[in-house]
Amino acid sequence: MPARSRPPRGVEAPRSVRSNGCQARVPARRWPALLALGVAVFLGVLGFGALADGMSPPVPERTTVVSVAPGETLWQVADRYAADSDPNEVVARIQQLNEMSGTKVHAGDVLTVPDQAGGTEIN
Repeated sequence: MPARSRPPRGVEAPRSVRSNGCQARVPARRWPALLALGVAVFLGVLGFGALADGMSPPVPERTTVVSVAPGETLWQVADRYAADSDPNEVVARIQQLNEMSGTKVHAGDVLTVPDQAGGTEIN
């Protein structure tokens, strides 16, 4: 039987490496990008919120005299006569105009309120 020939020393035969799928995979580091995206979205929402607050019209200077309807709250009165303005600011103005310390009103109470349409009426 003939002798097998060996490759010369210093030269290795090519090896085939087969993956069995069990090798540990290094996950891609996505959290810095996700964190940056989260911060950007937060700042964007915060900025739009600040713009939206500045976009509501001021409390109207004109006033009207109204009677509180049964079951009506101060915020409902504010919404009825100055719907485009910030209701908290309108309520504060109603309290100031009527020298009120609280927000409780009763049916039939007569109040001076800001009115975006203008005019004087008693309901």
